[in-house]
Amino acid sequence: MRRFLLVLGFTVLGLNSAHAQDLVITTENDSIECKITKQDGEFVYITYVNDNGVQSVLIENERVKSLTFGFFDDPVPEVSKNRLKRETSISEIPKSTVHLSGSFIFSRRIAPISNDVPDDFQDYLDDLRGGRGYQGRLHFFATPTVAIGLQVSTFESSNSISVELEFDNPDSIAIGTLSTSVSMFYLGPSLMGFYYFPNSSFLLNYSLSFGYLGFRQEETLLGTEVIYEGSSLGMNGDLGLEFLLAKNVAFGIGAGFGLGSLNKVDITVDGRTESVDLEEAEGLGRISFFTGLRFHF
Repeated sequence: MRRFLLVLGFTVLGLNSAHAQDLVITTENDSIECKITKQDGEFVYITYVNDNGVQSVLIENERVKSLTFGFFDDPVPEVSKNRLKRETSISEIPKSTVHLSGSFIFSRRIAPISNDVPDDFQDYLDDLRGGRGYQGRLHFFATPTVAIGLQVSTFESSNSISVELEFDNPDSIAIGTLSTSVSMFYLGPSLMGFYYFPNSSFLLNYSLSFGYLGFRQEETLLGTEVIYEGSSLGMNGDLGLEFLLAKNVAFGIGAGFGLGSLNKVDITVDGRTESVDLEEAEGLGRISFFTGLRFHF
């Protein structure tokens, strides 16, 4: 008797499924007539009837090209009008709470060089405009597509040349080396947004941040060191593209900009420091290109 009831139950379930069939199309273009019972961040749960009775299986979300509920109930289902075009839904977006990234940065300062600088030093200063650095970002998702966090970045550049100096006495000439190093440090809160391309391993991120921008320049000439230091409010913005290498790891590239300027600097010579108001603001703006790894947790 129990076996008879079990077979009857399978038959009823099969009949119900036949009148309320959903449709799953996989990335291999397999069409599965089934009953979709559940979908989460990793799998689609389906039940269907074959020669062996009622079967329940899981299909990874990455393998699902299209889901259509009640496909065989509606004579003109909506999916047929869209030619099975699949749109990304919130349930398919990676269920991340933290976005962590680290990048190498290649930057170039965009402030023009003053015409008052001698021609011999124009190229020297131009070489100092290009530099490298690092960027680190930690963001926490407030929504599936918006995150709030913190970012830090650096800029480093250096150059040196041999110089010949003439003093008041024509016979008094000094030959030595002029070396200069420039560094900038940025730290500030950041707002970050994400766009997930449908049915793709690519996603866009974009961010905007305001925070502390520190500047330091060290010059050494004939053994004498001069240090210039200052700080201001800075702004950073960027646009990046990520390619998912695995569920939680991505490779990213991007471009961005940084803005800021100095109106006042502290100058230190032989241990003595003096604050100087600049007649012309020192521009700290730069454009950047960066690449590195991204982690979704």
